Amino acid sequence: MITIALPVYASPIAWLAMESLCNQVTDVAWELIIYEDEEQPNGKDFYKSYSKNLVRAGCTRMLYLYSKRRIPLSFKWKEMAEKANDKSIGVLLQGADNYSEPLRIRKAHEILSQGYDWIYTPTSLFYHIHKKKYILYESKDIGIGADMAIKKELAQQLPDEVKWSSVDSWIFNNLKKIKPDAKIFQDLSENWRNGLATDGENRISLQRKKMFDNPVYPFYFTEIKDIKSVKEIIKISIDGKR
Repeated sequence: MITIALPVYASPIAWLAMESLCNQVTDVAWELIIYEDEEQPNGKDFYKSYSKNLVRAGCTRMLYLYSKRRIPLSFKWKEMAEKANDKSIGVLLQGADNYSEPLRIRKAHEILSQGYDWIYTPTSLFYHIHKKKYILYESKDIGIGADMAIKKELAQQLPDEVKWSSVDSWIFNNLKKIKPDAKIFQDLSENWRNGLATDGENRISLQRKKMFDNPVYPFYFTEIKDIKSVKEIIKISIDGKR
């Protein structure tokens, strides 16, 4: 059992993340915890509309949380970890505007079951929906990137600290404080090529849009957009069709 944590703040594009979860290929039982707050929530019924396809993909429970007031992203992550199933071994950090590659759940469960405390992928393709441009993110050996997951008991020990942005780094840095000898797994497989991170429809990483015109490390110009599987994902992200 493993837990997918999906924090959402005024993000209609959350359907993209939901589509990717419906297309997971795994024999691992998993649960989905969604946490929305304040304005423009998609609402419980929106997520329930995916129930049948989620179940087909192995989802055994979906929990919807909502707060009328704005909640720091750091608080959301910890609360979702605390509400995870007792049998869950880890928490996957799912971005509302990202399409997770189909083997993500299987891979994370496999690695965390081997005694690792943290898993991440150092490479990811980004697409800006409005600019219609691509950039490649790549930064090896720094501990953060795409498709991150953490052992559940460690996520439950995160401090009660207010953080609205740069929360991935905050989680990773606190992981190392909680467990200095934490085992880190860097996924160097090519699985990331079947996933996609998007920009232009989120409310947090607002500075990243500059990278699509003038990328600087860890972002680069790329021609990877010619890969067929990525084209198919992008078509979904543009059309918004199931």
